[in-house]
Amino acid sequence: MLTPFGAGDVRGVRRLRKLPHAAPVDRALVGMSRATDHSDAWLVVGLVGAAIDRRRRSRWLDAGARIALVELSSRAIKRALPRDRPQLDGLPPLATTPSPMSFPSSHTAASVAALYAFDGLIPRRLLQTIVLLTAFSRLYLGVHFPSDVVAVRPSRGGDHGLKRRFGRLSPHLSRAGINGRRTTSSSRAGPRACATPSDEFEVPSGGQRKWG
Repeated sequence: MLTPFGAGDVRGVRRLRKLPHAAPVDRALVGMSRATDHSDAWLVVGLVGAAIDRRRRSRWLDAGARIALVELSSRAIKRALPRDRPQLDGLPPLATTPSPMSFPSSHTAASVAALYAFDGLIPRRLLQTIVLLTAFSRLYLGVHFPSDVVAVRPSRGGDHGLKRRFGRLSPHLSRAGINGRRTTSSSRAGPRACATPSDEFEVPSGGQRKWG
């Protein structure tokens, strides 16, 4: 069973969960969370795109298939490396989740996969915005630790700016050692690529070893 990646991991989710909450924002982010459970919204986008844009039908269908495979990969990782979701005293999660397992964030992984799968089909700036909003929402809603989200950050060389923004989701990420740099002495396992169809995201290695 995986544990939070150091004290900074717990501080990170607590800090973002304690941000001021406005009811319209909460409803919007909870709605986005539900719509993208099991990557449903992304798969619908692929199917609708294929129906409307017949000239590029195969590209839309391929994009949906890639996202589906990433979704299945993230579920397999959850089973192989189980980690309970955050339990914060006085700060219950604001959204329901399909699984009690936290690592990695499947919602974030799917959005990162969509960033690459729909490249050239959907404006890239829009996709990047959705990636960041999805990553932020998982912490804001209190359903993931920062390391769950940062573990599936974009891994391609052309997305350095997006990767830096991931590292700024919480000021505690650097201290926790989960922003892609050297980890603390209690967790020396570095990141390794997850075996996904397009190498869209990364997960830390270390097997069943506890972190932190």
